Amino acid sequence: MPDSGCASRVVWLGTRQPPRGLLQLANMLRAQAARSGCYQSPQPFHPHITLLRDASHAVAIPPPGFHWAFPVKEFVLYESRFAGGRTRYTPLQRWTLTE
Repeated sequence: MPDSGCASRVVWLGTRQPPRGLLQLANMLRAQAARSGCYQSPQPFHPHITLLRDASHAVAIPPPGFHWAFPVKEFVLYESRFAGGRTRYTPLQRWTLTE
C-alpha cells in the first residue's frame, strides 16, 4: 500500500494503483445503490485503511516508495452511521477469501 495521507485529522494508507477488479466491484455497488435511490458522493472510490481518526498532532507520513504488504483473509461489508458526534461501524456480512 504505497500511498498515504493525513487530512482532517484522519491518517490513512491506500494504494496508488488499486486492482482493476476492486474498482469494478466498487463501481458495480455504486451503480446498484444509485438505482435503489441512495445518494452517491461525486468523489471517486479510493481504497484505503484508516489508521487513526481525530489525530491531535501531526503524524509522520512514510517516504515516497514506501511499500507495505499483508495477507487478506476476509472481506467485510460495514454499515457506517453517524450519531451523537461519532461514526459507528457495524459489520453486516463477512466473506472468507481463498487463494
